[in-house]
Amino acid sequence: MMCRKWSRVFKPTRKKLVITDEYFQRVTQALVMCLRQHEETITQEGTGLAGMRQRDLIQWYVAQQNEKNNYSSMEEAATEVSKLKAIIEI
Repeated sequence: MMCRKWSRVFKPTRKKLVITDEYFQRVTQALVMCLRQHEETITQEGTGLAGMRQRDLIQWYVAQQNEKNNYSSMEEAATEVSKLKAIIEI
């Protein structure tokens, strides 16, 4: 019985993700651009399917933003990854 009380007290809280319409539009445009470039490259080379793994797409976006010094902390980058996953899964 004490275990139940203990787990309720220390249950981790999840932060609510806020995705503005402007952010959503900007990110989706960038992701679509990356996917189209990837598809074009694959089509020209004639190698395999044109798809791309979600993690590769997320890594590409985060790397692009990191080059622009858009993250001041690892927490910001982690939050961005969570937002990207949410956008991709919509």
